[in-house]
Amino acid sequence: MKKLICIITVLIFSTTVFGQVKDVKWGKPCTKKSFAGNFRVLSLNENGLCVISPVPAFMRASTSVSIIKFDRGMNFLSLIKVPLKFQDKALSYEFTSVLKTATLVFSSFIDVKAGTKTLYYNKYNEDSQTLSSETVKVLEVPIVKKPLPVSGYFFDVISPDSTKLGIVYNPPSVPDGQETFGCAVIDESLSLVYQRMDEFPFKDRKYDLESAAVSQNGTIYLCGTLTTGPKKPFKREPNYKYSVLAIDGNNSKPKEISIELSDLFISKLQIGCNLDGDLIAAGFYSERNSFDIKGCVSNVIDGTTGEIRNQVTKPFSIEFITMGMKPGQAERTEAKAEKGKNVEMENYTFDHLIMRPDNGVYLVAEKYYSVTTTTTNSNGTTTTHTTYYAEDIIVIGINESSEIDMVAKVLKKQKSSSPSNISYAMTMKGSDLYFVFTDNALNNAPHPPYTQWASFGKSGVTTIASVNSSGEVTRKNLYTFEKNKFYLWPGYSESLNNGDLLLVTGNISKMRFGLIEIE
Repeated sequence: MKKLICIITVLIFSTTVFGQVKDVKWGKPCTKKSFAGNFRVLSLNENGLCVISPVPAFMRASTSVSIIKFDRGMNFLSLIKVPLKFQDKALSYEFTSVLKTATLVFSSFIDVKAGTKTLYYNKYNEDSQTLSSETVKVLEVPIVKKPLPVSGYFFDVISPDSTKLGIVYNPPSVPDGQETFGCAVIDESLSLVYQRMDEFPFKDRKYDLESAAVSQNGTIYLCGTLTTGPKKPFKREPNYKYSVLAIDGNNSKPKEISIELSDLFISKLQIGCNLDGDLIAAGFYSERNSFDIKGCVSNVIDGTTGEIRNQVTKPFSIEFITMGMKPGQAERTEAKAEKGKNVEMENYTFDHLIMRPDNGVYLVAEKYYSVTTTTTNSNGTTTTHTTYYAEDIIVIGINESSEIDMVAKVLKKQKSSSPSNISYAMTMKGSDLYFVFTDNALNNAPHPPYTQWASFGKSGVTTIASVNSSGEVTRKNLYTFEKNKFYLWPGYSESLNNGDLLLVTGNISKMRFGLIEIE
């Protein structure tokens, strides 16, 4: 096992005003009935804002989309519904991808009789703010027909220079036999670079695909866990490893790259390509299981040979782990560490691997979990209630040599019976990250003794926090609910290509859009 070197981190809180962040540009409230589904920004220019949303269809996939227009002041203008069709076939919305030169809206058609699923796209016309009438076929893949039709799903990845769009078809699990997956690459001129079908090279072993990336030369990388054997009841060691597959446009079989840490558990791993054509595989590890995190792991994989050039692991310092805890909890955790016992961070979800301008990466994770309670009254009536929790955000910086050069923690503490208004919205401008979330105003004070629960009532605030490349955290109140009674919906809010952040907020009956312009 590699020697683990402790890192000591200081998190700096500041009440310095965000000189580079303008005030939020708010639109007028509009009715929620005009909107449905998840949004994706199509364009933001002198004509205003245009977003796309799938139109829900009861018990089936959406066969049309809404194109929703706003003026430059974020005020609602119009909504039109556009059916997705290819000849006489109704298509189901899949996703929207933004290349350097075009925005493409993808949809699919499942032919159960033929046992196929076909992917198409329509180009978005930014001048007219409409979809093109030409529907282009991209990829046809097989589906499982028996005992019930199961189709699997498509997802998309963009190269670091936005000139290549990689599309991956992840098939449904097959009890017997190998799974066939599909890949396609489209370049900035909308030419199909290649498309191919392959079998996962793992006979009789379970492979769970978790993330993907595409390089500037069109190589697609798939990253997932490969089960290597049964769990040993009396020996706590991993029964899996992470496996990366490299797929290109020639006829060779996918190249496998194994990533493992001896007797350590890799909790979560994600991948991304840098501007030099190398692959970064980074995430978190644990000494005890596949859920908790003790520190970071990073691998630089040569984009030409597929060899791991550098693998680094580093544990989090006890100062970093206890940051934001109440004094008593922090003292107990520190005492446990002083006795030589293993101390790890629990319930963190690995959200993002973000490529930095210097060919390094940021890892962003959030403490996120839920608790379900069941009660039974004297009449025998059972009631179940679930509470969702979203707490601190951690940011890890890793340079192009795979060394951890920064760690930071953004303190917050949220809980709600609905997951829609907790967590955070995020964007990146230059090398700085910006987070927006519902908060307690006390958490923005310099050096708070511990984190206070966020308020979703009259006294609540929406906070914006920035993390720079040195790990310094700066935060302030963005607006108060007393003056603006609209709660942030992080899952709908979106980072724009220029680094600005579109905020989607709402209350019981209305929605309100806001734009944060970052200079």
